[in-house]
Amino acid sequence: MRKGIKILGKVLSAAVLLLIILPLALSLLLDIPAVQNYVVQKAVRMASKKLETTVSIDRVDIGLFSRVKIKGFYVEDYSATRCSTWAVSTPSSPDWASSAGVFR
Repeated sequence: MRKGIKILGKVLSAAVLLLIILPLALSLLLDIPAVQNYVVQKAVRMASKKLETTVSIDRVDIGLFSRVKIKGFYVEDYSATRCSTWAVSTPSSPDWASSAGVFR
């Protein structure tokens, strides 16, 4: 009985540590620009396949406190009558509202 409680305590300790360390490690990885761009390119490929059109993002910078900079966002919209292209380019140093996500 005592041995079972000891094993259960170790398993629960390991689970709690995993729940703390895993999000922290993912957060630290997402601070690396190469990892950010890799994740964004994977998402862009999925969006392109799902929407059956061209979607691309040149670069993304995800910072602290939900600050996101996107450079070279490009979407093509094919309809029966026309082909329109939307390209959004952000200024080099935009003034973002801190938490509302509004461009001033």
